[in-house]
Amino acid sequence: MERGLSLQEPVILDALPIGILIVDVEGKILFQNRTAVAWGMLVEHLVRQMDWMKIIQEDMLVREQVHVNERWYAFQAMSIGLKERSQEGINAIGMMVIEEITEYQKLKKELDEYRTSFQDLQTIFDNSYDVIYVSDGSGITMRVSSACERLWGMKKEELVGRSVFELEAEGVFRPSVTRLVLETGRKVQVLQETMTGRRLMVVGTPIKDASGRIVRVVNASRDVTEIEELERELHQLKSIVEGYRRQIVKLQERREAHGERLVYRSKAMEKLVALIERVAATDSTVLILGESGVGKEIIVNYIHRLSSRANKPLIKINCAAIPDSLLESELFGYEPGAFTGADKHGKAGLFELSHE
Repeated sequence: MERGLSLQEPVILDALPIGILIVDVEGKILFQNRTAVAWGMLVEHLVRQMDWMKIIQEDMLVREQVHVNERWYAFQAMSIGLKERSQEGINAIGMMVIEEITEYQKLKKELDEYRTSFQDLQTIFDNSYDVIYVSDGSGITMRVSSACERLWGMKKEELVGRSVFELEAEGVFRPSVTRLVLETGRKVQVLQETMTGRRLMVVGTPIKDASGRIVRVVNASRDVTEIEELERELHQLKSIVEGYRRQIVKLQERREAHGERLVYRSKAMEKLVALIERVAATDSTVLILGESGVGKEIIVNYIHRLSSRANKPLIKINCAAIPDSLLESELFGYEPGAFTGADKHGKAGLFELSHE
Protein backbone atom coordinates (compact mmCIF):
# COMPACT_ATOMS: atom_id res chain seq x y z
CA MET A 1 0.00 0.00 0.00
CA GLU A 2 1.45 3.33 -1.06
CA ARG A 3 1.76 6.21 1.38
CA GLY A 4 0.70 9.64 0.17
CA LEU A 5 2.31 13.00 0.80
CA SER A 6 1.21 16.30 -0.66
CA LEU A 7 4.18 18.46 -1.57
CA GLN A 8 1.91 21.39 -2.20
CA GLU A 9 1.22 22.06 1.51
CA PRO A 10 4.60 22.85 3.17
CA VAL A 11 3.25 25.07 5.93
CA ILE A 12 3.39 22.44 8.65
CA LEU A 13 6.82 21.21 7.57
CA ASP A 14 8.19 24.75 7.44
CA ALA A 15 7.21 25.29 11.06
CA LEU A 16 9.32 22.38 12.30
CA PRO A 17 12.76 23.10 13.89
CA ILE A 18 14.31 20.17 12.02
CA GLY A 19 15.39 20.01 8.40
CA ILE A 20 13.20 17.92 6.04
CA LEU A 21 14.08 17.18 2.42
CA ILE A 22 12.44 15.13 -0.35
CA VAL A 23 14.79 13.81 -3.04
CA ASP A 24 14.54 11.56 -6.09
CA VAL A 25 16.67 8.54 -6.91
CA GLU A 26 19.39 10.78 -8.36
CA GLY A 27 19.59 12.93 -5.24
CA LYS A 28 17.80 15.87 -6.73
CA ILE A 29 16.07 17.94 -4.05
CA LEU A 30 12.36 18.07 -4.80
CA PHE A 31 11.41 19.83 -1.56
CA GLN A 32 13.05 21.29 1.53
CA ASN A 33 11.53 23.16 4.43
CA ARG A 34 12.76 26.48 5.78
CA THR A 35 15.10 24.94 8.34
CA ALA A 36 16.80 22.86 5.65
CA VAL A 37 17.11 25.90 3.39
CA ALA A 38 18.73 27.86 6.25
CA TRP A 39 21.38 25.15 6.68
CA GLY A 40 22.32 25.49 2.97
CA MET A 41 25.79 23.96 2.39
CA LEU A 42 25.31 21.40 5.13
CA VAL A 43 22.18 20.06 3.45
CA GLU A 44 23.80 19.93 0.01
CA HIS A 45 26.81 18.08 1.47
CA LEU A 46 24.64 15.47 3.18
CA VAL A 47 22.43 14.93 0.11
CA ARG A 48 25.44 14.48 -2.19
CA GLN A 49 27.11 11.83 0.00
CA MET A 50 24.02 9.56 -0.01
CA ASP A 51 23.50 6.73 -2.54
CA TRP A 52 19.84 7.52 -3.05
CA MET A 53 19.35 4.93 -5.78
CA LYS A 54 20.30 2.15 -3.37
CA ILE A 55 18.46 3.68 -0.41
CA ILE A 56 15.19 4.06 -2.35
CA GLN A 57 15.31 0.79 -4.22
CA GLU A 58 16.30 -1.33 -1.20
CA ASP A 59 14.09 0.60 1.20
CA MET A 60 17.08 1.38 3.46
CA LEU A 61 17.35 3.53 6.57
CA VAL A 62 20.65 5.35 7.13
CA ARG A 63 21.36 6.99 10.50
CA GLU A 64 24.53 8.97 11.13
CA GLN A 65 25.95 12.00 12.91
CA VAL A 66 28.14 14.72 11.46
CA HIS A 67 30.27 17.42 13.07
CA VAL A 68 30.37 20.72 11.14
CA ASN A 69 31.76 24.04 12.36
CA GLU A 70 31.87 22.84 16.00
CA ARG A 71 28.22 21.81 15.85
CA TRP A 72 26.70 18.36 15.76
CA TYR A 73 23.86 17.14 13.52
CA ALA A 74 22.04 13.82 13.36
CA PHE A 75 20.34 12.81 10.12
CA GLN A 76 18.27 9.97 8.75
CA ALA A 77 18.02 9.13 5.05
CA MET A 78 15.26 6.71 4.04
CA SER A 79 12.96 5.54 1.28
CA ILE A 80 9.45 6.74 2.02
CA GLY A 81 7.77 4.71 -0.75
CA LEU A 82 5.97 7.75 -2.13
CA LYS A 83 5.41 8.29 -5.83
CA GLU A 84 5.13 11.56 -7.63
CA ARG A 85 3.44 11.86 -11.02
CA SER A 86 5.26 13.92 -13.65
CA GLN A 87 5.56 14.10 -17.42
CA GLU A 88 8.35 11.50 -17.21
CA GLY A 89 6.16 9.07 -15.27
CA ILE A 90 6.13 7.89 -11.68
CA ASN A 91 9.35 8.18 -9.65
CA ALA A 92 10.09 6.68 -6.24
CA ILE A 93 11.44 9.24 -3.79
CA GLY A 94 13.34 9.43 -0.53
CA MET A 95 13.40 11.69 2.48
CA MET A 96 16.11 13.08 4.74
CA VAL A 97 15.47 14.40 8.26
CA ILE A 98 18.22 16.52 9.86
CA GLU A 99 18.31 17.59 13.52
CA GLU A 100 20.92 19.67 15.32
CA ILE A 101 22.15 17.83 18.44
CA THR A 102 25.02 20.08 19.56
CA GLU A 103 23.76 20.35 23.15
CA TYR A 104 23.13 16.64 23.25
CA GLN A 105 26.70 15.96 22.13
CA LYS A 106 28.04 18.35 24.76
CA LEU A 107 26.08 16.54 27.43
CA LYS A 108 27.22 13.20 26.07
CA LYS A 109 30.84 14.35 26.08
CA GLU A 110 30.53 15.66 29.63
CA LEU A 111 28.88 12.41 30.68
CA ASP A 112 31.71 10.38 29.10
CA GLU A 113 34.30 12.55 30.87
CA TYR A 114 32.40 12.15 34.13
CA ARG A 115 32.34 8.38 33.69
CA THR A 116 36.06 8.33 32.99
CA SER A 117 36.79 10.53 36.02
CA PHE A 118 34.52 8.39 38.16
CA GLN A 119 36.33 5.23 37.06
CA ASP A 120 39.69 6.86 37.86
CA LEU A 121 38.48 7.98 41.28
CA GLN A 122 36.95 4.56 41.93
CA THR A 123 40.27 2.91 41.12
CA ILE A 124 42.13 5.30 43.44
CA PHE A 125 39.46 4.84 46.11
CA ASP A 126 39.62 1.03 46.03
CA ASN A 127 43.41 0.80 45.85
CA SER A 128 44.32 3.49 48.36
CA TYR A 129 46.73 2.37 51.09
CA ASP A 130 44.82 4.61 53.48
CA VAL A 131 41.21 4.07 54.46
CA ILE A 132 38.79 6.55 52.89
CA TYR A 133 35.49 6.53 54.76
CA VAL A 134 32.34 8.39 53.65
CA SER A 135 29.19 8.70 55.75
CA ASP A 136 26.04 10.79 55.44
CA GLY A 137 24.85 13.57 57.74
CA SER A 138 23.40 11.01 60.16
CA GLY A 139 26.58 8.96 60.50
CA ILE A 140 25.45 6.11 58.24
CA THR A 141 28.35 4.56 56.32
CA MET A 142 27.97 5.14 52.57
CA ARG A 143 31.33 4.15 51.10
CA VAL A 144 34.60 2.79 52.44
CA SER A 145 37.79 1.75 50.64
CA SER A 146 38.97 -1.86 50.66
CA ALA A 147 41.91 -1.03 53.00
CA CYS A 148 39.40 -1.25 55.86
CA GLU A 149 39.79 -5.02 55.93
CA ARG A 150 43.53 -4.70 56.60
CA LEU A 151 43.19 -2.01 59.26
CA TRP A 152 39.82 -2.74 60.89
CA GLY A 153 39.44 -6.46 60.17
CA MET A 154 36.07 -5.95 58.44
CA LYS A 155 35.11 -6.00 54.76
CA LYS A 156 33.54 -2.91 53.28
CA GLU A 157 30.30 -4.83 52.72
CA GLU A 158 30.11 -5.30 56.50
CA LEU A 159 30.44 -1.56 57.13
CA VAL A 160 28.30 0.07 54.43
CA GLY A 161 24.84 0.92 55.74
CA ARG A 162 25.86 0.76 59.40
CA SER A 163 25.95 3.66 61.85
CA VAL A 164 29.34 4.89 63.04
CA PHE A 165 27.81 5.20 66.52
CA GLU A 166 27.13 1.44 66.58
CA LEU A 167 30.58 0.62 65.21
CA GLU A 168 32.21 2.80 67.85
CA ALA A 169 30.15 1.10 70.61
CA GLU A 170 31.29 -2.31 69.31
CA GLY A 171 34.93 -1.20 69.47
CA VAL A 172 35.59 -1.45 65.73
CA PHE A 173 37.28 1.94 66.09
CA ARG A 174 37.69 4.38 69.00
CA PRO A 175 36.89 7.23 68.88
CA SER A 176 34.59 7.72 65.90
CA VAL A 177 35.93 10.68 63.95
CA THR A 178 32.62 11.01 62.08
CA ARG A 179 30.82 11.40 65.40
CA LEU A 180 33.28 14.12 66.49
CA VAL A 181 32.80 15.97 63.19
CA LEU A 182 29.00 15.81 63.51
CA GLU A 183 29.21 17.04 67.12
CA THR A 184 31.62 19.90 66.46
CA GLY A 185 30.60 20.79 62.90
CA ARG A 186 34.22 21.26 61.87
CA LYS A 187 37.27 19.39 60.62
CA VAL A 188 38.74 17.01 63.22
CA GLN A 189 42.08 15.19 63.47
CA VAL A 190 42.60 12.50 66.13
CA LEU A 191 44.57 9.35 66.85
CA GLN A 192 42.26 6.34 66.56
CA GLU A 193 42.63 2.76 67.84
CA THR A 194 41.04 -0.19 66.06
CA MET A 195 39.82 -3.58 67.20
CA THR A 196 42.80 -5.12 65.38
CA GLY A 197 45.26 -3.22 67.58
CA ARG A 198 46.24 -0.71 64.91
CA ARG A 199 46.70 3.01 65.55
CA LEU A 200 45.44 5.38 62.86
CA MET A 201 45.85 9.09 62.31
CA VAL A 202 42.41 10.12 61.06
CA VAL A 203 41.31 13.42 59.53
CA GLY A 204 37.53 13.94 59.27
CA THR A 205 36.18 16.66 56.97
CA PRO A 206 32.54 17.83 56.89
CA ILE A 207 30.80 18.59 53.58
CA LYS A 208 27.96 21.07 53.96
CA ASP A 209 25.09 22.18 51.76
CA ALA A 210 24.14 25.78 50.97
CA SER A 211 22.34 26.12 54.30
CA GLY A 212 25.39 24.95 56.28
CA ARG A 213 23.94 21.54 57.16
CA ILE A 214 26.41 18.63 57.12
CA VAL A 215 25.41 16.20 54.36
CA ARG A 216 28.60 14.13 54.18
CA VAL A 217 31.63 13.38 56.34
CA VAL A 218 34.78 12.18 54.58
CA ASN A 219 37.53 10.56 56.65
CA ALA A 220 41.08 9.74 55.58
CA SER A 221 42.92 7.31 57.88
CA ARG A 222 46.67 6.68 57.86
CA ASP A 223 48.13 3.68 59.71
CA VAL A 224 50.83 4.99 62.07
CA THR A 225 51.33 1.81 64.12
CA GLU A 226 54.70 0.96 62.57
CA ILE A 227 55.76 4.60 62.68
CA GLU A 228 55.14 4.80 66.44
CA GLU A 229 57.03 1.55 67.02
CA LEU A 230 59.96 2.83 64.98
CA GLU A 231 59.89 6.10 66.90
CA ARG A 232 60.03 4.22 70.21
CA GLU A 233 62.94 2.09 69.00
CA LEU A 234 64.70 5.19 67.71
CA HIS A 235 64.19 6.90 71.06
CA GLN A 236 65.70 3.91 72.87
CA LEU A 237 68.68 3.87 70.54
CA LYS A 238 69.16 7.58 71.05
CA SER A 239 69.13 7.05 74.82
CA ILE A 240 71.73 4.30 74.57
CA VAL A 241 73.95 6.36 72.28
CA GLU A 242 73.60 9.34 74.59
CA GLY A 243 74.64 7.18 77.53
CA TYR A 244 77.75 6.02 75.68
CA ARG A 245 78.51 9.59 74.66
CA ARG A 246 78.35 10.77 78.26
CA GLN A 247 80.66 7.98 79.41
CA ILE A 248 83.17 8.87 76.71
CA VAL A 249 83.00 12.54 77.65
CA LYS A 250 83.58 11.69 81.33
CA LEU A 251 86.57 9.52 80.45
CA GLN A 252 88.02 12.26 78.29
CA GLU A 253 87.47 14.84 81.04
CA ARG A 254 89.24 12.64 83.60
CA ARG A 255 92.17 12.09 81.31
CA GLU A 256 92.49 15.79 80.59
CA ALA A 257 92.13 16.66 84.31
CA HIS A 258 95.11 14.51 85.24
CA GLY A 259 97.07 15.43 82.17
CA GLU A 260 98.21 11.83 81.80
CA ARG A 261 97.51 9.15 79.29
CA LEU A 262 98.91 5.78 78.31
CA VAL A 263 101.13 5.64 75.26
CA TYR A 264 100.91 2.42 73.27
CA ARG A 265 100.77 1.02 69.75
CA SER A 266 100.06 -2.70 69.89
CA LYS A 267 96.64 -4.31 69.40
CA ALA A 268 97.06 -6.12 72.71
CA MET A 269 97.39 -2.82 74.55
CA GLU A 270 94.38 -1.42 72.70
CA LYS A 271 92.30 -4.31 74.03
CA LEU A 272 93.78 -3.86 77.52
CA VAL A 273 92.97 -0.12 77.59
CA ALA A 274 89.42 -0.79 76.37
CA LEU A 275 89.02 -3.32 79.20
CA ILE A 276 90.47 -0.84 81.73
CA GLU A 277 88.00 1.85 80.67
CA ARG A 278 85.06 -0.53 81.11
CA VAL A 279 86.30 -1.81 84.47
CA ALA A 280 87.01 1.69 85.79
CA ALA A 281 83.34 2.62 85.38
CA THR A 282 82.25 -0.19 87.74
CA ASP A 283 82.52 -0.68 91.51
CA SER A 284 84.34 -3.99 91.42
CA THR A 285 87.47 -5.65 92.80
CA VAL A 286 90.27 -5.89 90.23
CA LEU A 287 93.19 -8.33 90.37
CA ILE A 288 96.19 -7.47 88.18
CA LEU A 289 98.81 -10.15 87.57
CA GLY A 290 102.17 -9.78 85.89
CA GLU A 291 105.86 -10.15 86.31
CA SER A 292 107.93 -7.52 88.09
CA GLY A 293 108.59 -4.45 85.97
CA VAL A 294 105.75 -4.89 83.42
CA GLY A 295 103.88 -1.80 84.71
CA LYS A 296 101.18 -3.17 86.99
CA GLU A 297 101.28 -0.03 89.13
CA ILE A 298 100.79 2.17 86.04
CA ILE A 299 97.64 0.22 85.20
CA VAL A 300 96.41 0.59 88.78
CA ASN A 301 96.96 4.35 88.69
CA TYR A 302 95.17 4.57 85.31
CA ILE A 303 92.13 2.68 86.62
CA HIS A 304 92.03 4.94 89.67
CA ARG A 305 92.15 8.10 87.55
CA LEU A 306 89.25 6.90 85.37
CA SER A 307 87.12 5.66 88.27
CA SER A 308 84.41 7.52 90.21
CA ARG A 309 86.90 7.61 93.14
CA ALA A 310 89.55 9.53 91.28
CA ASN A 311 89.28 12.32 93.88
CA LYS A 312 89.82 9.84 96.73
CA PRO A 313 93.21 8.62 97.96
CA LEU A 314 94.80 5.58 96.33
CA ILE A 315 96.21 3.41 99.13
CA LYS A 316 99.31 1.43 98.21
CA ILE A 317 100.99 -1.28 100.33
CA ASN A 318 104.00 -3.51 99.84
CA CYS A 319 102.99 -6.72 101.65
CA ALA A 320 106.53 -8.17 101.37
CA ALA A 321 107.88 -5.36 103.57
CA ILE A 322 105.40 -5.99 106.43
CA PRO A 323 106.17 -8.67 109.06
CA ASP A 324 103.69 -11.52 109.22
CA SER A 325 102.68 -10.56 112.77
CA LEU A 326 101.65 -7.08 111.70
CA LEU A 327 100.05 -7.82 108.30
CA GLU A 328 96.60 -8.50 109.73
CA SER A 329 96.52 -5.31 111.84
CA GLU A 330 97.79 -3.24 108.91
CA LEU A 331 95.16 -4.55 106.51
CA PHE A 332 92.17 -4.73 108.85
CA GLY A 333 93.17 -2.31 111.66
CA TYR A 334 92.67 -2.87 115.42
CA GLU A 335 90.71 -1.65 118.43
CA PRO A 336 92.37 0.33 121.31
CA GLY A 337 94.43 -1.99 123.62
CA ALA A 338 94.08 -4.96 121.33
CA PHE A 339 97.69 -5.87 121.95
CA THR A 340 100.78 -4.56 123.80
CA GLY A 341 101.91 -1.34 122.25
CA ALA A 342 98.67 -0.80 120.40
CA ASP A 343 97.61 2.79 119.85
CA LYS A 344 95.25 3.87 122.63
CA HIS A 345 92.83 5.22 120.00
CA GLY A 346 92.98 2.20 117.78
CA LYS A 347 93.83 2.25 114.09
CA ALA A 348 91.85 1.87 110.87
CA GLY A 349 93.04 -0.79 108.45
CA LEU A 350 94.15 -0.07 104.89
CA PHE A 351 91.00 -1.73 103.47
CA GLU A 352 88.85 0.62 105.47
CA LEU A 353 90.91 3.64 104.51
CA SER A 354 90.77 2.75 100.83
CA HIS A 355 86.97 2.45 100.99
CA GLU A 356 86.37 5.97 102.26
